[in-house]
Amino acid sequence: MAASDPDPQSLESWNGAFQRPVMETRRLEKQLRVQVSTDKDRLRTLVGTSYRSLLTTAEEIIQMHEKTKAIDGLVGDISQKCNSTSLVAVDKELVGTQHNSKQHSQERRTHAAQLALLDNCSTVISKLLKRHGSLSLAAKLLTISRLLHKTLSQGSTSSDFLETFRFRIAALRRNLLLRIDRRLASGKSTPDQLIDAMSAFCLATSSSSTDVLKHFQSLRLDAIRRHHEYPEGVNKSSPALQVWIQTLRTTKDLLGRRLLLVFKSLRKKPILNDPELTGLEGLNIDLYRQWVAPEVRNFVPWLKSVELSGTEASLLLESWSKSAFLHFLEDLEVTLGSTNDLSQLLATRYDLFHVWLPVWKSTPSHSTSDILDGLRAALNKHLQRQFRRNGQAVVNVLDQLQDIVNTQQKNPSHVKILWAHNFVTSSLDGGASNFTAELIARHSGQPPVLVNALKSLDEWITTMRDGKAVIEGLRKIRWLDIIEEDDDDDTTEASTISKILQAQDPDLYLSAHDSGLADGLSKFQTGLHDLLNQKKETHADLLLRLVRTVCQKLTTAFPQSDLAPLISAIPALHDHLASDVLRTIKTTRIPKPKPLPKQYLWDGGHPPTPVLPSPRIFKFLRLLMDAMASHGEDLWIAPAVDALKSRVWSAVVKDDLFRVRHGSQSSLQNGDVNGAADSHDGLADGDGHGVHANTYAGGGDRDAQNLFDMLFLRAALSTKQMSAHIDEDLKGICDVEAMESGAVERLNGKAAAYWDRTKLLFGMLVP
Repeated sequence: MAASDPDPQSLESWNGAFQRPVMETRRLEKQLRVQVSTDKDRLRTLVGTSYRSLLTTAEEIIQMHEKTKAIDGLVGDISQKCNSTSLVAVDKELVGTQHNSKQHSQERRTHAAQLALLDNCSTVISKLLKRHGSLSLAAKLLTISRLLHKTLSQGSTSSDFLETFRFRIAALRRNLLLRIDRRLASGKSTPDQLIDAMSAFCLATSSSSTDVLKHFQSLRLDAIRRHHEYPEGVNKSSPALQVWIQTLRTTKDLLGRRLLLVFKSLRKKPILNDPELTGLEGLNIDLYRQWVAPEVRNFVPWLKSVELSGTEASLLLESWSKSAFLHFLEDLEVTLGSTNDLSQLLATRYDLFHVWLPVWKSTPSHSTSDILDGLRAALNKHLQRQFRRNGQAVVNVLDQLQDIVNTQQKNPSHVKILWAHNFVTSSLDGGASNFTAELIARHSGQPPVLVNALKSLDEWITTMRDGKAVIEGLRKIRWLDIIEEDDDDDTTEASTISKILQAQDPDLYLSAHDSGLADGLSKFQTGLHDLLNQKKETHADLLLRLVRTVCQKLTTAFPQSDLAPLISAIPALHDHLASDVLRTIKTTRIPKPKPLPKQYLWDGGHPPTPVLPSPRIFKFLRLLMDAMASHGEDLWIAPAVDALKSRVWSAVVKDDLFRVRHGSQSSLQNGDVNGAADSHDGLADGDGHGVHANTYAGGGDRDAQNLFDMLFLRAALSTKQMSAHIDEDLKGICDVEAMESGAVERLNGKAAAYWDRTKLLFGMLVP
């Protein structure tokens, strides 16, 4: 363990440091150097701090010296000016000045007082306008301000403030008139507020009572028109009508005594003596009244008031009512024409009548029948237009269907199987809605693009159903409950209006709805029929599913609709679908018929007869089933299967499988073995030659097997229309008449019985 470091302070002299070992001496040196460096830093900091403190003290001493000199100078000046000689001179000068200005003091006081009152008036007017105070008080103060400015401008003493006050008064007048117009135009203003605004307007513009009424009606007309300028204009039609009604009722009240009494009260006394002005804070009229010029102090406003007779008042109301209502109808026409939302139009109809009918009798206006007819004409025009337009909107669905058909590939061969393993074992973690939608799509065989397009048709059907339900709902509205009744309890007019709105108008709407529906369905069917004719050869699968789904939806939604144009196109589509299946069969190879084995599987009758069809017949039916399934199991309804059976029998069974020749025996019986194997555009074997039964020897046994195969195919492919033709074709297979008695019947029964046992293997052929 190392010894502790030596303490430098324990040394008595510098020689003591060298009497120790070298290592201790070096540690002593290191400690001493560190201590010297620390002492230097401490000394430097101490000297710097002291120096800055010294500089600050010196600056304070200089400032104190300068202030002391300034104070000494001020004290010297005061002592010089306060001697008795100077005071006597000042007193003499003051007496002379007072004597010279005595004759102008009264004029200056008057001028100053009027300037002060003018300034106070403008300030108080601004406060009243900011606080939405009384407009009539602001107008009175504005009148006083204008009189004061006029008096000051005509005086001998001019002031630089007069021009400023002139601009200020003009600005206050503009703001006051804007505030008056806003209050007069607002439908929320009370009668007291309107009278206050009208009196203020007359004071500010020196107008008569008739002028202010006309101005009020003009502002209300502008307010009515502004309601239709909003983006949501349809919802503002009823408030606009409410403003029209409120204006008429308010004008009727104003034409009475209330407005005249207010005008008379203004003419009774000077404005400065009004108690309401005296109590205004910051005006100080009592202080400046004695200095104000007499023409201002005694000013009494003269407002012309015209008392109209009952006839003149009625004419004034009717004239404005008719003019404003015509403007309202013009704007309503524009607003209604800009919307295609049926619910919005119906809501507007309800709101307008709900506003007018409760006050239709008590509101002073022009002819009520003209008002009712005007509202109905505007509303019914656009509602009928919208009902017809909704019905014709199905043409837009046709455009979507055309685009889908044009963009689809030719009759896709891949169809999603309903019982596919990956589908039936799919997880339901995401919910059953997706699985249900996929199940429906697989069952109907519709591609996703067609399902999405038919959603537009569903939306259109829903719109039409809702439209008809809305029309029926209009018949249930009890307008009599809101129609204002007469004082004499005469409900004739009210009943007439209710009948019009509750029965006649819905009948018009229903007629427009049915007309639009019929027109839309006619155009839709015509366009779809043209599309079927254009694309039936290449898109039979898609078009059949389309027509089937469209007919189902339209028949369910509109049972009375005539869908004959669409239904008439289905047989042609079935024929083209059968042609597609035939093309698939004719391009598929099936094995050659083999020589008949010994009759191990025939029955033991006399003679023996076959009990099973040939293997190639069974393979042919399976091939037919596969070809049908490739187009989708949903397409094979009874008419489509009948069309396919007819085409298969005539084009494959007769021409390819058996080469039936009417009017002669079969090729085998005629010995034409090689000729029967000529090249033929039918079912092909591996060498490309036609396959038929009579190629091999066998005589009667081959005829019996061919007859059984034909009878089995007749049981599988026959229809009511084909029975007679099939009987003729049987004669082309073998000499039926030459066969033993009852042999044909036994074969027919066995073939039919075997088909009954095996037909579930060929389910799409079973009706």
